[in-house]
Amino acid sequence: MLGKTLTAIWLLSAGLATGEDEMDRPSEVVVLTNKNFEHDTQLSSGGTTGDWFVKFYAPWCGHCKKLEPDWEEVAYELKEEGRINVAKVDVTANSALGKRFSVKSFPTLKLFKAKEKETYTYKAGPEWPRDAEHLIKFATGGYKGFEGEPTPPPPDMMRELKAFVGQGFESLLFYATNPGKVQAHEWGFLSIGLTAGVLSCLVALRLMKSLIGVAKEPKEKAY
Repeated sequence: MLGKTLTAIWLLSAGLATGEDEMDRPSEVVVLTNKNFEHDTQLSSGGTTGDWFVKFYAPWCGHCKKLEPDWEEVAYELKEEGRINVAKVDVTANSALGKRFSVKSFPTLKLFKAKEKETYTYKAGPEWPRDAEHLIKFATGGYKGFEGEPTPPPPDMMRELKAFVGQGFESLLFYATNPGKVQAHEWGFLSIGLTAGVLSCLVALRLMKSLIGVAKEPKEKAY
């Protein structure tokens, strides 16, 4: 009887010690922001930092809070295997990343395959619940059963300016060729809007030309 009691006490203390160790161990989850995302992940270059499993979340999200311990476990296990980086992005503080990766709900979990430059979104459901076991399974091969998509590049000012100018000219062309689409009382507002649009396009074009000029300027070469 005494032996059984001592064994039970030992098992209980061992379990408590293990729990304390897990609570005390440092987090392996990397915190990514607008500033360090490209530098750390190197996704646009297909760099050498490896694949990344990223949680896009909001601090107020109840599902995100519930996922936190499992996400820590995923980071710890994948770190042990040395294959996949696990990170998180607070979208409320880094909205540019949320926009870039089309984050529309929380939490959104995305696996970025660096060399392939492809992204796989974890679609939670009955077969794929948000627990450590299934998340690890997804990151280590289960993602192949999901449809991937090209990883979107970081924002590019030149590309955005071209898109802006293109949209402006499309609007001008539409109203110039379809005057009947405009109601009589709307001409005043439209003229102001078109004037502002033309001016914006001209400013954007001048900025683009100046940037192109800077880009083409010869740089000193080191021999």
